Amino acid sequence: MVKHSHSIAQQYGRLDDGREHAVVRSERIGLTHILRPEINLAVWQRDVPAAISTWLSRFDGEDLPTQSHDIDRPLRIEDVAATLLSELRGNDPAAERGVAALAHDAKELAQFFAQLSGSSTVRLRLDWVTEQQCPRIHADRVSMRLLCTYRGPGTEWIANDVALPSPDVQPPESLLHRFGTGDVAIMKGLLDDGCASPLRHRSPPLKCSAEWRLLLTLDPVSSQSADSSASIQDVRKG
Repeated sequence: MVKHSHSIAQQYGRLDDGREHAVVRSERIGLTHILRPEINLAVWQRDVPAAISTWLSRFDGEDLPTQSHDIDRPLRIEDVAATLLSELRGNDPAAERGVAALAHDAKELAQFFAQLSGSSTVRLRLDWVTEQQCPRIHADRVSMRLLCTYRGPGTEWIANDVALPSPDVQPPESLLHRFGTGDVAIMKGLLDDGCASPLRHRSPPLKCSAEWRLLLTLDPVSSQSADSSASIQDVRKG
């Protein structure tokens, strides 16, 4: 089980506003509800920062693969911003502003996530997504995971009490919930020992190239496994 930051856990870990397993708030501090044992999803509802949205609006889904590349590597929290600035370096002032805004936002999210997860290293993935990555309802083999979709439809999820006869059976649309674009979500996975029901979710379907996504994923990484975590094969994406 992930060791939580004591300062945050002591201050917010005993909050009690009901017995639902998902908490959705309009303030970042709402993400701390993920520390409660009965909660497997905490969502911070927000808009995409304007500079990031403006930058991404310039990309066309048809030629996206030639303009961008995915990032997947373990990083110390203090290296997140510099890595993204280097990997996504813009070639004009507007692009530079967008990249700088994304690097700053990802750094802020990584710092907060590190406090909650107790890990000073994260596996960071930034995926430029042009097709549905994982259409099956599943839970991730992680202790907890942060997701933020900067562009395109957000990840879809189902409530704990939705029964599925098999992973290949998809729930009706009426039972699917979806994160908003820009929302920050932290979910518990199969490796959180204190969580009875990890969050089940899937990648959203993409109807056309214009619905491409930019998805940030953060997983906690222990210091012992940081050097090898980049080779982990994890086909389950949000």
